[in-house]
Amino acid sequence: MSRKHIVLIGPHAALCERARRAGAGVIVVDAPERITPEVIACADHVIATDYTDVKRTARLISALGQDLNIAGTLSLTEFGLVPVARISELLGLPDNPVEIVERVRDKDLMRQWLAGDDRFSVPAALVRDRNELEQFLTEHRAPVVVKPHDGAGSMGVRLIEDGRIPSDLAYPLLAERYLDGSEYSVEALSVEGAHTIIGITEKLLFDDSFVEQGHHFPAPLSEAEGADVHTFVQDFLDHIGLRDGLSHTEVIVTREGPKVVETHTRNGGDHITDLVQMATGFDMLDAAVRTRAGLTDTVPAVPEPARAAVIRYFSPPAGTVREAYGAAAARYLPGVVDLQLTVRPGDEVRSPRSSLDRVGYVMAVGADLDEARRHAEIAMEAVVLTVE
Repeated sequence: MSRKHIVLIGPHAALCERARRAGAGVIVVDAPERITPEVIACADHVIATDYTDVKRTARLISALGQDLNIAGTLSLTEFGLVPVARISELLGLPDNPVEIVERVRDKDLMRQWLAGDDRFSVPAALVRDRNELEQFLTEHRAPVVVKPHDGAGSMGVRLIEDGRIPSDLAYPLLAERYLDGSEYSVEALSVEGAHTIIGITEKLLFDDSFVEQGHHFPAPLSEAEGADVHTFVQDFLDHIGLRDGLSHTEVIVTREGPKVVETHTRNGGDHITDLVQMATGFDMLDAAVRTRAGLTDTVPAVPEPARAAVIRYFSPPAGTVREAYGAAAARYLPGVVDLQLTVRPGDEVRSPRSSLDRVGYVMAVGADLDEARRHAEIAMEAVVLTVE
């Protein structure tokens, strides 16, 4: 049989490289303006089109695939998750059912599905105007979180602490009871409904914000706490109906136990896949490609972490950047794996309202979390970032 090919929808270069290294033929599908030279260099075939037109995209893939052995399709970009599930369905290729991907992509649909389940539900409702939000607050009381039901990157997430509703909210919004506790994300890879938990990451937030300031892997949980979160997420993925591919589930461990914030049919952002690989050697993207391309039907064992890995984002005050230097030298400090500073003098910095507002990061490793954090902090202190 001819070499197996995988269709990558809206991919970045790192995903294309994994597919090529695994020995799969690589078919890239994306809008022309988003296809980079690095992606083209890894591709055997490129289809330049708007993949949100799923019927047209499926026809193009089918026409190309007449002489190719196409084993699967894959997207790990937020806005490609539903289109790739629909394309897989049209082509008769393995994937999660469309209704399940839509269920987890739309936070309101997920909350509706979970409603009434004592273990997984959280009081929530889609509110279309101020009156409906006031009614929700009357029924459930503050604090309450409101957010776009189909958003990403923490954009538009707000906390109503005292019942006073901000005047600048953009409805409709999903209102949810605020969950008080420590935040974690759980990475998993599912194959035919069997869920392998890859690891748990601790999440840190900027002050007065829902935007992530950093992540720690592995999360500093006791063996019993970690086992509780493992079991909870495996059971949740079963309950929600997820069957195949990577997933990224955000949970808050409250006094009543773990509660789900949301889940995604992709890996986590903020370089969490890199943190996992730096700590354990396990390559999540490689495993996702190999299982979706039919190159393996099992998930390799995830090694125990040999060290800790962290990412920290710079947190300058809002204002105009006056000085920004020191990153080139700080990249080579002990324990630093990567350091990026994305602003220059004259750029404007604002308080983080979404992940797009962040201005750079440091990734570092250490024998344990304390050492990894220390390496990251020393590197950040070596960077001069003055804002006025």
